[in-house]
Formats: sequence, structure tokens, C-alpha cells
Amino acid sequence: MVLLSISESIHACDICGCRFGGYYFGVIPQYQSHFVGIRYNYGRFNAEVDNRYAEDEYSEDTFSHMELMGAYSLNDKLQFSFVLPYSWNKMDGNVQRAKINGIGDPSLLVLYNLINSADDMSKQWKHTLQIGSGLKFPLGEYREYDGDELLNSNFQLGTGSLDYLFTTNYVVRRNLAGIGLEATYKVNGKNKYDYRFGNQLSAGMNFFYWLGMGNAGLMPMAGLYFEQSAVHKDDTYTVDNTGGEVLMSNLGLQANVSQLTFNFSYQVPLYQNYNTDAISTIDSDARFWLGVILSFRIKKEYSFEINRDLSNQ
Repeated sequence: MVLLSISESIHACDICGCRFGGYYFGVIPQYQSHFVGIRYNYGRFNAEVDNRYAEDEYSEDTFSHMELMGAYSLNDKLQFSFVLPYSWNKMDGNVQRAKINGIGDPSLLVLYNLINSADDMSKQWKHTLQIGSGLKFPLGEYREYDGDELLNSNFQLGTGSLDYLFTTNYVVRRNLAGIGLEATYKVNGKNKYDYRFGNQLSAGMNFFYWLGMGNAGLMPMAGLYFEQSAVHKDDTYTVDNTGGEVLMSNLGLQANVSQLTFNFSYQVPLYQNYNTDAISTIDSDARFWLGVILSFRIKKEYSFEINRDLSNQ
């Protein structure tokens, strides 16, 4: 997720997480299926500058993404997934106002299923563990202007760099309840303008409970989400007002109806600490995302068996 702030002219701070970046497909991953889906993400950030000798500055900035995502499973172990975002960014301040929209940076991941006992009826404790890595490609525009002024790097649709992704997702379940853990780390490359966004870590933990029968059901969940970004570098120089961290509470709901999976998540900041100078402040508001996935099982019995197992329990 991108954060925006202002100072004597314009400063910025960037925090980017896999949840806002599109690498999360639900508490129970679609290990044994091909799928395609769409998701909408929304976040808002407020920045203020306390100028001593001029009018104070403020900016309210919103970032929205509509993402096309999907996956293709070669077998029970190996899966390829992609995310293609389309973004709407809006800056609304007393010094600068701007809007940009367009295709962002797409991502491609290769995922490997290390452990999967979700459909093993002989086990009381069900475990799934998936690891993966991939690339984020510099397709989104990185040199958008507001009139004659180049917009802040954090407000651009893309980073202009080839970035590397590393992710893991672990779920443990007993009867109808379980815990889902996930983490993604993004190593950012340097773009052709010698600018490098700080490397980014995001991690989440959710408790969930299954309610339903047959091939339909609801899964409410609650937990925590954390994201952290290192400072940015412009050539060899550290960029002021970049990087930081935030811890958020997370409430969500996953609904399954046959081959359809609906997801909703709402996050509220509990703690936030963005790197700012002495006269600037940055605050993150609540975020939400919602989406729908249509899956095409490569094992027809899998969907039936896991839901029958949950319903019987």
C-alpha cells in the first residue's frame, strides 16, 4: 500500500503489504484448483505539516486497486498465480490536488505445496503449508506529471523496477476452528532513474471458524496484520519521510458457495509509526478489501470431501 505525506513542498512515505498488493486468496488457499477472480482494495492516509512561517499543509490521499487474479495448478504440488492491478490514486490537499489511474505493476508467483492434509479424513489436525516466490514487473507508469510537476514517487502507478517476491502461507485446523498464518517479503530493485523503494514485509494471523454444510458455508475470522517498509534510496541517498510500520486489527468473512468463494476484510490501525521529520505526521485510516474467486477443481472430490469433513464435525 502506498502512503503519501507533504513537507516544505511534498514528502512521501511508502508502506506496501501482500494483502494490499494482491497475494492473499483466503484463509484456506485454493491448493488443488485453477481459479480466476477479481478484488477491490481501498485505503486512505492523512498527512500534515506544521509550518512555522507559512500556512500549515495537509493532504488526504486515497488509493484504490481493482485486481484481476488467477492461478493454474499443474498438479497437487505446483501452482502458478498472477495478479494484474488497475489503480485509482487521488491526492486532495491544500497545496496540491491530483488524480491518476491506470494499469499497475503485475506479479507472477510460483507456489509449491509442501504439506497438505486438509482432505485427509484420518487426521484430527489438518495442516497446509505453501511456499512460493515470484516477480513483480515494471509495467505501471512511473513518470506521471501534474501539469509541469513530476508527481511524488509514492503516488505513481508503478515503481519502475523489477522486484522479487517471497511468500508463505500456513493453515492448521482441528474440527471447525483453525489458525491461518501468512507472510510476504518483497525485495525491490533499482529503477532506471536510480530510485529504489525500501524492501517490504507483511504478515498476518487470523483465527477462523467454519459454519455451514455440504458445499456451502461461512467462515468468520479475526486477527492481526502487520506491515513494515525500509527507507527508500535515491541513488546512494536516503529519502526523507519514507518507510515505517503499522499493526492493524483484522475482521473478515469468507463465504463458499459451490465453486465460488467470496472474501471481505476490514482493517483498523492499532499502532503505526511512519518515519517522518520533526514537522510532519502521517496517519493511516481503516482499509478494506472484497473479492470473489471462481475455482475449477483439478480433483472434483476435493471440494466435496473437505466440506463434508467440516460439516460432519
